[in-house]
Amino acid sequence: MKAKRFDRKFDESREIVNQLDLTKAHRVGTNPKSVDAENREDIRTKIAEGYASAQRGELFGPDEVRSKLAKLKRSHGDQ
Repeated sequence: MKAKRFDRKFDESREIVNQLDLTKAHRVGTNPKSVDAENREDIRTKIAEGYASAQRGELFGPDEVRSKLAKLKRSHGDQ
């Protein structure tokens, strides 16, 4: 199928998934092989801490998350 026809189907909210070869699809920016062994324990610890916070009802609301992300982005922009 030509790209123009594919785009038209997408724009018309028609079914396009059956036109795709998803056998090698992956989410952009993710690569399971990129997590090296030395970071795995740190990642496990952070996940466990986050889960425990959720169980205690200590999750951040959407506004607080946006604020924290904006602050983090600003701090990375300063580097």
